[in-house]
Amino acid sequence: DPDLLALPVVPLTVSMEILAEAAAYLAPGLVLTGMRDVRAYRWILVEDGAIDLQVIARRTAAADATEFFVVLREADGPVAPNGTPILEGTMIFAPAYAPAPLATPWTLREARPSRWQATDTYERGMFHGPAFRAVSAVRTCSEEGAIAELVGLPVKGLLRSCPEPTFVAEPIILDAAGQVVGLWALEQLPSEFVVFPYRLQALECYGPALRASARARCQVRSTLHDGGLITSTIEVVDQEGRIRLRLRGWEDKRFGLTHRFHDFLLSSARTPLSEPW
Repeated sequence: DPDLLALPVVPLTVSMEILAEAAAYLAPGLVLTGMRDVRAYRWILVEDGAIDLQVIARRTAAADATEFFVVLREADGPVAPNGTPILEGTMIFAPAYAPAPLATPWTLREARPSRWQATDTYERGMFHGPAFRAVSAVRTCSEEGAIAELVGLPVKGLLRSCPEPTFVAEPIILDAAGQVVGLWALEQLPSEFVVFPYRLQALECYGPALRASARARCQVRSTLHDGGLITSTIEVVDQEGRIRLRLRGWEDKRFGLTHRFHDFLLSSARTPLSEPW
């Protein structure tokens, strides 16, 4: 809608999906079982319109798995082809998923009900549109982390060029797992509570994408570090109590905004910055 003031952002997990799809060309018949050392160096900027991307995947010398190192760059941009990429990481494939381990329910010290249990989670908390609103509620929260509920969303209509896409990774649920960290920061931190992810140490996948309307539990344990950083361990657990996704070393950068300015960014019509005289 050209009448809306929006910042077009390509989510990190969609960029991770691009890496996985490139590697999948070199791994026919295999499934993505994980990622390692994923690092984003800058945004995919699309506010000036469509851009062309260059994706390079090469097989590594892994002994026990089929691994590919993938680099994503802007094909014709300000960064030289051999310069700093947009995103890079190692994609891990195998003939089949490993057996999903049983999850251990996490106990958070001094946990309390979260404020993000109402319908305004995406009105006053996160900025995402309907296609990425996969956090149905955050049940409990503490200084250690949060426990949330996720729901599988339909992918039909998500991409204009492909009405019913099939993803190699699981970008929507992965993004929702990161959203739980953001909601935890909004509720827990008095300042620098706006966070954006830029690095992932390891991702473990134990099954195909969550079906539309299927429910899952998201367990997040986060640690604050100097320099405005947050490191989180995240588990997405299905209704059978088995781990579907595990993220180790999910790193976010914190940004300092006032709560009033944050509310203004989400809804400038409802929360103006100015005051009447």
